[in-house]
Parts: sequence; C-alpha cells; structure tokens
Amino acid sequence: MHVSISSLLFSTYFYCVFRYHPQVITKFCSERIAKYAFEYAYLNNRKKVTAVHKANIMKLADGLFLESCREVASHYPTIEYNEIIVDNCCMQLVSKPEQFDVMVRMYPFSILSSCIHLSFSCC
Repeated sequence: MHVSISSLLFSTYFYCVFRYHPQVITKFCSERIAKYAFEYAYLNNRKKVTAVHKANIMKLADGLFLESCREVASHYPTIEYNEIIVDNCCMQLVSKPEQFDVMVRMYPFSILSSCIHLSFSCC
C-alpha cells in the first residue's frame, strides 16, 4: 500500500489540530472580539458588520459568540448587523464580495481566508 507524504502530513495535522487543541470560548473574549469589530466599523464609517460562524455544527461555542455579537450590536444602532454561516460566506465572497464591509469571526477558518484571497485576486 502506497501512502503519499502530503496525505500523511495532512492527516497528522488534521488529527493534531482537532484532537489536541480544543477551543475554549468565553463570554468575555467573545464580547471583546465583537466590541472591537463594531468599534472599528464605527470609527472607520463602515455601515455593516457580518459575523461569520459555524453555529449549525458548533452550537455552544459559536452560539455564545453570536449571542455576544447580538448584544454588542444593540449598542450600535447605526451599524447594520447580520450573520452568515462560513460555508455560505465563502460562496458569497467569491460571487459578490461587495456585500461585505466588516467581517468578524471567532477563530480562523482557513477556507474563509482562501476565499477572501480568491475574491480579491479575481478583481
């Protein structure tokens, strides 16, 4: 049986990341991230903040993050707030990147970073 080095490295990386690095999400940190995004939008005259999440799968962690974002959004009535699942966000970034202004996410989604790069390199 032949196993390529790249597939072995990917498997090892995938196993290490998801096996040994559990996400610890706190209300304090979630609010801090959300406040930073809204404060940035306010100070730079941005109109919309979009929270990118995976709450359909990670209900507790991303649920807490979205709850914090909604709470912070209520203090900024002049800024439009919406939420989008990361999978749909990638598709929307490539097809209609102009619909996004400020994006906030709890931790890096590598696929999202790739989509952002793709959307700007196509222009």
